[in-house]
Amino acid sequence: INLQPEDEHICLHSTALYPNWSIGSSPNLPAAYVSAVTAALIHQKPTALGIHWSVASDYTELDTLLRALNLGAYQRFSRLWFGRMLHEYKYVLLGAGAMLLLLLTYTYLVSKLVERRTRQLRVSLERENKTFQEAKAANERLLRMQRAGVVGQVSGLIAHELNQPLASIKLYARALQRASEAGTLTEAKMKEVLEEMRADADMASAIVDRVRQYAKGRDSGRQTLALSELAAKSIREFNRQTGSESGIVTRFNSRAIVYVNALEIELCIVNLLRNASEALTKQNIKHPKITVSIFEDAKRAELRICDNGNLSEEKLSLFNEPTQSDKSSGLGLGLQIVRGIVENHGGKISFSRNNVGGLSVLITLPLHEANHGKKAAENAHTNR
Repeated sequence: INLQPEDEHICLHSTALYPNWSIGSSPNLPAAYVSAVTAALIHQKPTALGIHWSVASDYTELDTLLRALNLGAYQRFSRLWFGRMLHEYKYVLLGAGAMLLLLLTYTYLVSKLVERRTRQLRVSLERENKTFQEAKAANERLLRMQRAGVVGQVSGLIAHELNQPLASIKLYARALQRASEAGTLTEAKMKEVLEEMRADADMASAIVDRVRQYAKGRDSGRQTLALSELAAKSIREFNRQTGSESGIVTRFNSRAIVYVNALEIELCIVNLLRNASEALTKQNIKHPKITVSIFEDAKRAELRICDNGNLSEEKLSLFNEPTQSDKSSGLGLGLQIVRGIVENHGGKISFSRNNVGGLSVLITLPLHEANHGKKAAENAHTNR
């Protein structure tokens, strides 16, 4: 196949022949054939270039011995080879060593930096913990001060509010005693006076119970109520305490559902009515008039108490300092208690002069959430 026309070689061949090409024999080939072929090849004449056939010995066992003894061509890992490698690749090895040294130095510096930052973080955490403990202690001191303030306010509440029902009980008891001594005490009169005394005692008991709730830190006892009903009840209580049907005009344009403590709001309204009545009496107003109005908007209820007295700018400025009182028997705590109660309910209280020159007290309280939704639905229906 693809016979090459060359006279130079006696063997027929298909490809070009090159030097160092070998002819091998398998181990199971008979020795006579191997000898005959070998003799034929050796006796061929050399080529023009002097190339001729020769016999190559089997050096397998010798190669195996040299590899085992690590000699000759197999001496790669000897000391001589290691020295030659050091000499030939010294710059590469020096560079690798320098890189390794830099890496180790960097690792050391990073570890030192991490150690320093960790120490700083530990100190910062200790400082923060100390600050937290100090803040906690300060907060506890503040809570103690607040509790002390509440105790002071409650003490003022006791002195300011219990005085009226206790005085009424004292007067009723004295009236009963005098009527008994005069022989004019009837069963009907005794029953009437005893009912009034019981009402005053119930009022005092309610105040004491509220004080206990303050002292024990119990629930505020708030409930959903109509502000107009609280105002009407407060007016009746004020009239009962004063013993006369005073000329109080009511303008309740809304029920204004609020979430409040009934006793606290009643105390506020009675206090303000009492202050207005005493101010009108002190100013000798011929026709005293007190107006109680209730309004509401989308978010809040407004209760306004106005009188027709004569309020100067100087007197108006005193209401910003409620601990001051111009009454000889006053403790100067009434307005402070009212302000504290209103603000504790999330409301505000403000003082101004009305259009007739008297005092106008405005109390705003947040509407109850259920009333919010009802009011919004009514507004939406109106808009439609």
